[in-house]
Amino acid sequence: MSLFPLAFINSNLMMGYERAVTNKVGLRVIGAYGIADYSETHDLSNYQSQHLEGQVKYYPLGKAPSGFYVGAYLLYKHIDFDLHTYYMDTINHYVYDTVRGGAQSVAFGVLIGWQLIASRTMTFDMFIGGGPNLPSGDYEYVNGNTIDSYKKGMVFKVGLAFGIAF
Repeated sequence: MSLFPLAFINSNLMMGYERAVTNKVGLRVIGAYGIADYSETHDLSNYQSQHLEGQVKYYPLGKAPSGFYVGAYLLYKHIDFDLHTYYMDTINHYVYDTVRGGAQSVAFGVLIGWQLIASRTMTFDMFIGGGPNLPSGDYEYVNGNTIDSYKKGMVFKVGLAFGIAF
């Protein structure tokens, strides 16, 4: 079981579980849930997010799940939010409104990383990677602003996890 502390930056609790399926291959499942009253960077409030990711990791230099690895990931994420917007009415007054929005994204790509198991109980994992991100829904809102993690295109992925091996 592992915990991803960088996810706390976006008000998410992210946890994962990895299992060696052969001497060289490990599979990891990661889930996250996020909730916040407002966004520091967008005109959004009352948002909730879910994240489900699968990773396949190949350990060419050692026995799974410890050491240097290369791998692939598949990610699905979803967010619901209240969007604060405004528009000009027919008599040139601004009308402020709140509407419910949502966005989804599927991403996949490659990973390279290193995982250490210390004292046969504590794990430390760090990785980088990237690949295409394919969004849908209200990821573009008022005046072309985009929710960054739901933007269409190539994305960079960085991860850090601490856990317990059992």
